[in-house]
Amino acid sequence: MKRLKIVFGLLFCTVLCHAEDYNNLSFEKTDGSVVSVSADNLSMTFSGGKLLLDNGAAETQEIAVADLSRMFFSSSTSSITETTSCGDTEKLVYTLSGVCMGRYNDLKTLPRGMW
Repeated sequence: MKRLKIVFGLLFCTVLCHAEDYNNLSFEKTDGSVVSVSADNLSMTFSGGKLLLDNGAAETQEIAVADLSRMFFSSSTSSITETTSCGDTEKLVYTLSGVCMGRYNDLKTLPRGMW
């Protein structure tokens, strides 16, 4: 009977324990900014006082080791916390990966998507 209780206790603990699914590795810099990269196929190397991050996609990051405060796994990417309006002036438009798509006076002429 004692063995049966131990087996059921272990099975119960096994069911309750599970690993969280974290998609991103985030790096907080000493200035408080956060850089997040996809953790899939992520390769990290140190060279010349810099941390080089490459996940085989378009996300290649280079961060000075002296600027790193901490790193942590997260289920979401870092986000934009504040935006400002440029008025009626010409605006630079970037993709989410940081590629400049051009200058536009009227953002309503852009095709639908995330810019």
